[in-house]
Parts: sequence; C-alpha cells; structure tokens
Amino acid sequence: MKILDVFIVGAGMCGLTLLQCLQQNGATVEVSDKARGSGGRLSSKRIQLSDGTDISFDLGASAFKANSPAFRLFIEQQIDQGHAAHYIHQHQQDYYVGVPRNSAITRSLVNSAVAFSTRISKLHYEQGVWHLYTDNHGEHTLYAKCRQLVLAIPPEQALALLHGTHLENSFTPPFMQPQWVMMLATELPLNVAPYAENIHPDIALISYENSKPQRNNQHGLHVYAVQASCEFSQQHIDAAPSEIANRLLGCLQHCLNMQIQPVTKFVHRWLYSQTDAFTNGQLGDGLWLAGDYCQSPTQPMNGLEAAYLNALSLSKKIKLQLVSEDESYLV
Repeated sequence: MKILDVFIVGAGMCGLTLLQCLQQNGATVEVSDKARGSGGRLSSKRIQLSDGTDISFDLGASAFKANSPAFRLFIEQQIDQGHAAHYIHQHQQDYYVGVPRNSAITRSLVNSAVAFSTRISKLHYEQGVWHLYTDNHGEHTLYAKCRQLVLAIPPEQALALLHGTHLENSFTPPFMQPQWVMMLATELPLNVAPYAENIHPDIALISYENSKPQRNNQHGLHVYAVQASCEFSQQHIDAAPSEIANRLLGCLQHCLNMQIQPVTKFVHRWLYSQTDAFTNGQLGDGLWLAGDYCQSPTQPMNGLEAAYLNALSLSKKIKLQLVSEDESYLV
C-alpha cells in the first residue's frame, strides 16, 4: 500500500503532464491507468498482417495544433527531443504529430511513478484521506492513500468511480460525443489530400498516415485513418464495427468516386471523444477532475491542447493545497 501526496487516475496528456509538474516541485505522486500503455488522445494502434508485417496508425488525434504560448513551447521541446515533428501547414495553421507515432509524446512523459494495467475500482474518503482500491478477483484491495486525488479520465468514468462516496452527486458530467475511427490499408493510393477535413457529411477527417514524418512504410501499403463525424458516430453508437466499416467505406467510395479494395481495416469506437461543454474541476475534499472538459470556457482550445493547459493550471492549485496544510501532507 502506497502513501502519496497526490494520486492521478489516467495516463493521458493531462494526467502525465500533471505528474511532471508536481514531481518537479517535490510532491510524491503516482499515476495509474487501466490500459497497458499511455496514450489517450495520442493513442496509436499497431496491427500485424499475416506475413508478419506491422502497420501502425494514430488512433486518437491524427494531428494537432499549438495556439497558446505554453503549448507551443512544450511542442518545441518535444521536437528538440525527437518525439514530435512539424507535419503540415494548412488553413493558415501549423499541424504537428508525434514521431514515430503520436504515442511517442506521452511515452516521453512516463516514468517509474506510472502504473499501467492498474484499474482503480473503488474510492473511500476518511478523515481527510482518500483510500484507493483495486479489484482483485472480486475483492477490493487497498492500493494507495493520498490527500489530493485527480481523476484525469472522461467525466462519465469519473462519475462512476465516485459512486458510493459523499461526492457522487457533486457534479453533472458534460455530454461527451462519441467518435468512430477506421484504419484502412490499400495497395493503391486514394484520390484524396493527405489531410482532408469534412469531405463527406459522415466523415470529419481522413489522414494519409504515410505522409506523416518518420512513419515506417516498409509494408508497401497506403494507410489512411478515417474519423467519422460526431453526428454519424452518435447515430450509430451501438453498431457493430463491421457495419461501421462498410458504411464509412461506402461514404469514401461515393465522395472519392472510386472503388476501394482494402487489404485490411480496423475500427475503433471512442465512447467519450469531444465536448463543447465545460465543468468546474474542483469537487472539494482534495478531489479534482482534469481534462479538456475542465478548460476555461472563455478561452476554449483544441482537445489535446486544452488537456495540457488544464494540467498546468491544476498543478498550481494542487501545490497551493499541499503547502497550505498545517501538518505534513504525507499521510
């Protein structure tokens, strides 16, 4: 059982940035994530073909912008360290990607204080201390204690984790739109720009993964990531992946006016993807929500950038909480 100043649930951009900020100020911090690796909006997916060849593509954000000075500085540092690169200039905006995949950026923030394949299943608050439990074959096992707890996960998941605590009714989660994503690998290139937005009412974006810097294209195939529109995704939220693949492939063939013969394809549903609603991240008793849905509504940013900026802001608030306690904030 671990005793910490701060515990963070969620190893995406927000959670890992918060980890770095708090560690730099001497706090004892740990991050847990139920997944086997970091990612969130910067997740990448690798698929192995029958001949043993690997194909990879960016499963979350296909590319991202950097509008604020703080996030631009972070991306410049990532470029200097070899984890990111400039991708394309379009619509008077510069777009960036991680190299060799987007997940390289979050991997660069991971250290020994991050526990993957660790699902926090229950919370309990007692005498100013949060108790965190994991589920061990149906038995709740005490995993850690902390005074400051951050839930850097989608709001619906945070609400479920708060069930049974005195804060379970402390916030109403903002609606998060779902999004279906399809990876498509073909022998022949498609007649589409490398980064094409809104080419069809049901397709928000199609990106040519081969065009991104430092991608491994030794497979000899043309790889595309197709992001469905939020409207399409909501309408077909419970559809089978095979149905989604057929529908999106049909949309592509119609708008590109060409027959498409996939060598392979992969479909993934992000149940909680985007939102234009915001909530206050401070719930009280040392518990915080974190992520792009906690950004300031007066200065809305892109999802990835908003998550980063929220982590910077939240780190300052948590530091003030830690140093303002009369007693040692070690439990």
